[in-house]
Amino acid sequence: MSITPDQIRYFITACHYMNFTRAAEELHLSQPGLSKAIRELEAHCRTPLWERRHNALILTPAGQVFLEQARKFQKQYETLEETARSLDSGETLLRIGLVPMCGNTLFPGLHRAFLDAFPRMRIQTTEAT
Repeated sequence: MSITPDQIRYFITACHYMNFTRAAEELHLSQPGLSKAIRELEAHCRTPLWERRHNALILTPAGQVFLEQARKFQKQYETLEETARSLDSGETLLRIGLVPMCGNTLFPGLHRAFLDAFPRMRIQTTEAT
């Protein structure tokens, strides 16, 4: 048995809500189905990721570490999927990080000129300081 991308997504969603019922609703799953997937994930990890108390879920220390790594995995998995789609379409993705001032003033003109020169290129920008 191996960990699946769906299990990672389920775990991250459950962590977001800290409630299996709400997470199951968000994921369009039954609550028992989500609970089973999480139990299988914990069995694979051979450690509890959650401490279950009455009506509360609390991440164990192992669960906190797993969540951090799961988020990194999910980002990489999404990048892999995007890459596969772009290869299939003949499109190329270029990711650019911008500081806010540059993104609002300088970049829009460059962006349009670049896309005119390279129409099969898709640009994804992220603004951060």
